[in-house]
Amino acid sequence: MNELESWMNLNSIPIEEVQSLSRRKGFHFFDTDTIRFFSSRVDNSVLAPKTINEKEGYFITSERNTYTTNPRAYTIRAVNLVTGDIRTIGEFQQFSTKAMAYAVLKEYSRYVMDEGHLTLGGWLSRIEEIEKEKAEEVRT
Repeated sequence: MNELESWMNLNSIPIEEVQSLSRRKGFHFFDTDTIRFFSSRVDNSVLAPKTINEKEGYFITSERNTYTTNPRAYTIRAVNLVTGDIRTIGEFQQFSTKAMAYAVLKEYSRYVMDEGHLTLGGWLSRIEEIEKEKAEEVRT
């Protein structure tokens, strides 16, 4: 068992562990040039699966297009904790605030802790529902 796998039973792991794994496996998501090009910021921790059988973790990034006046926006990412591959959950820059992205991860964390087994497609639908609920809260 490698060091990363030993972290997998915890609720979160340091992002440095994921960065190291991703680089070792030949991915460029965390390369300095990539981060600079997208003006990216990466959250400090990864929500890890609660069991060793689930090998996916989640973290938040933010990006800002430096060629426009658009504000920084937030994206939830999934990392395969075995291969180091990273993909976007939902849409790129789906969340206008960090709080909204965290609310989704917090809700998903609760779901996983309650033995939830929603498919990725089902969870993406739940993300949309949470966004609508948060938008309603802002309006009231």
